[in-house]
Amino acid sequence: MSVLDRSSDLYKQYARQLSTQEEDIQRFNRQIDDLQDDQQKADQDLKDYIASLNI
Repeated sequence: MSVLDRSSDLYKQYARQLSTQEEDIQRFNRQIDDLQDDQQKADQDLKDYIASLNI
């Protein structure tokens, strides 16, 4: 991008695409964090359930 004129349509298109990709990555990272939290809670719930069984 350093060889492109900053006022050119192609530069602006690349900048928009890059911005969109960065936003997507941030959203995916938040989703990953949320899913990891859900998994940890489910793991703990399962451990608690198993520990409460009387066999």
